[in-house]
Amino acid sequence: MLRAVKMRRQAAIMAAMCTLLVAACSSSGDDQATEASSTPPAAAASTDPAMASALAKAGIPPKPDQATQAAYLAALRAIDPAIVGDKEPDRVVGRGRDQCGSIADWPNDRAKLVGLVQQRFTAPGKSFDQATAERILDVVHQHLCPTYPLAKS
Repeated sequence: MLRAVKMRRQAAIMAAMCTLLVAACSSSGDDQATEASSTPPAAAASTDPAMASALAKAGIPPKPDQATQAAYLAALRAIDPAIVGDKEPDRVVGRGRDQCGSIADWPNDRAKLVGLVQQRFTAPGKSFDQATAERILDVVHQHLCPTYPLAKS
């Protein structure tokens, strides 16, 4: 079931990326083509309405602003510094956004969501117990997708 959801999300993201690629390639003027090719794909994806729509359909919220990201990372470090460790902040945020997609899919199945947290959030030589995973889930929900419904523990 999780694999099917991941594949559906990946398909939505790939469709949005194809839309971006077609739009960039079908540009009619030389100036426009040069401008489109010099725009980094990540920057284009973050501002492209088609990509935002595809991600939203997959239940993945937009990337948080700097203040929200800082608060999210600080809250995770407060639970256990190993959650963030020396990982790139975007990687930790990405895992949280993916978890939001799972919250959107299974808002009433907290046990499943806690299990997914234990799979997504890892640290070298360490696994997170159920209580820690529940706290991580709540931090993800609070900071990255607070408007999503989520069953309480």
